Amino acid sequence: MGFSKDILHLIVKDEEFGNESERISLIIRAQAVILLIHTLVLYSVFPFLGEWQSFYVGLSFVTLFAMVIVMGAKGHVKCSKILLIVTCTLYSIACMITYGYTSGSQYFLIIALELCCITFYLKFRTKLAIASFGCVLFVALNIVSGALTPLYPLYGICKIFVRIFSSILVFASLLIGLELFSGKSLNSEKKLIDYNKRILMAASIDPLTQLFNRGAVKSFLTTLTQDFEDGNNVLSIGMGDIDHFKHVNDTYGHGGGDEVLKAVSATLKECMDGKGCVARWGGEEFLFVFDNINGDQAFVLLEEMRSKVKELTIPYEDKEIKVTMTFGLTEYSPSQGVEAAIEHADQRLYFGKNHGRNKVCY
Repeated sequence: MGFSKDILHLIVKDEEFGNESERISLIIRAQAVILLIHTLVLYSVFPFLGEWQSFYVGLSFVTLFAMVIVMGAKGHVKCSKILLIVTCTLYSIACMITYGYTSGSQYFLIIALELCCITFYLKFRTKLAIASFGCVLFVALNIVSGALTPLYPLYGICKIFVRIFSSILVFASLLIGLELFSGKSLNSEKKLIDYNKRILMAASIDPLTQLFNRGAVKSFLTTLTQDFEDGNNVLSIGMGDIDHFKHVNDTYGHGGGDEVLKAVSATLKECMDGKGCVARWGGEEFLFVFDNINGDQAFVLLEEMRSKVKELTIPYEDKEIKVTMTFGLTEYSPSQGVEAAIEHADQRLYFGKNHGRNKVCY
């Protein structure tokens, strides 16, 4: 049990290797373990057949792969990866001579090629040359092994088993190598993208109301209006303002005003879900963008919002605050322009303010 733990620790442990990457050491050891397993399975049958010469060939490869694992764990990364690439190539050729191309062992050349490309910092031209050489060697092995009779031809279920077994190990080796090589980089890149998204979101969101701010909704409007060239889109713009908000601040303080803004914003955001965008335009004023919704439909939605805001009871300290809202609405036209449409909605808003408040003007 203790010996097994020592072997496992030798394979998976991480050490500092100066300028060499820990990930490269892990890749090398993982590939060596896979090749070691393949060698043990394919060459362990020879003692039972009395073919000791072939067994010793397999034993030599087992020793070499074990040396790769030990050297990688001890920090000799460059030597271990060169030894693994050479041994992997020779092992693929040896398997082809022993069992023939039907064993699928020629595909282990792909592992050697992968190791060359991801464990050495080479120029593209050098990698292309190595890939070309690997391709020529792969084709040559198939042609030669197809023409020659292997030492121990595989038949029936044995041939199927060995081919499937080799294919599984090759794909596992490629997957492990690519994951160990790129996984950390991709995770770091994802974290950077998420961080940038959070920064962008923080710059786009009003911290008090958690609604889009003025700059964000303008960008949203610019994006939407670019789709109007085909003449098939509909867009409505609304403005809303909390009635007598100065009185709320004077009566309950700015803390009470903030609670009103948060409660009203949450209600508006809920009502606008899937219908477009609502943003804090400034102070107690809000801008609504109704995507693919005409003016009549937007009027109904604003009426619903007006009603819900009126029904709100906002607790603050030991008091309850009630407010209403007035809305102005216009339907966007490309000939009118975004700024003019916002101005027209604002004019309709102030028309409502001057004619009783708590209403939608369209």
